[in-house]
Amino acid sequence: MYLSPDALKAVGFWVLITGLVGEISVLFIPASRRVLEKSLAVLFILIVILGIAVEIIGDNNINKRNGPRHLSETGSAKLTDLMKVFWARVHYS
Repeated sequence: MYLSPDALKAVGFWVLITGLVGEISVLFIPASRRVLEKSLAVLFILIVILGIAVEIIGDNNINKRNGPRHLSETGSAKLTDLMKVFWARVHYS
């Protein structure tokens, strides 16, 4: 089964949220159940790590698909020109 990078990132996000909710639920385990508390805490930490890893993989694939995140010289010149126009309007407003 193939997931698109966007879907992979979304799945990673929801796995991460599930792990965080699980970590919060561990707070409500009675102190007398120490072994259960520690075991669930470790399990939910591993789920959080898995969610982060899946989200990073999805994000890296999105970056590969969209190309590098740096400006070319023409893009930089275009952005500079736009910023000059913007600041001129702001300054004289």
